[in-house]
Amino acid sequence: LSLDGKRWETTEVPTMSTAQLDSLVASRGGGFLAIGQQDGVPVAWGSADGRTWEARSLPEDAGLAATQVFQAGDALLALGFGDDRTAAWISVDGLSWGAPAALPPLDATRVVAGSADHVVIIGRERTQDGSGSMVLLRASLPD
Repeated sequence: LSLDGKRWETTEVPTMSTAQLDSLVASRGGGFLAIGQQDGVPVAWGSADGRTWEARSLPEDAGLAATQVFQAGDALLALGFGDDRTAAWISVDGLSWGAPAALPPLDATRVVAGSADHVVIIGRERTQDGSGSMVLLRASLPD
């Protein structure tokens, strides 16, 4: 953790000791949000100061792993993949998450842009031979 980018301090986070962290976003109301898996369950960790963290399980959908988190306006979007599926969870506070919404099955998926009411996701269509085309998905975010 660093407040100026020059001096860094190590912070032990007991709730993350067995976790796989995949993505981190700053500025959730001035705080931080990490996303990943713990014991095979998708989890979001929120922190106001980067020193103390609170873990919250995302609503489970068997076989999905949360790998990315992105801020779009006041909403947070987490992407998950697995078992030939792609899904997104949405939260307004980083602690309470809606059930995962199904997206078309995509590989190499990334959130590329977000605004207060829309998000754009890019990925490659999933095909058996890996020859799928690149696609852009545009979705409206809930109020």
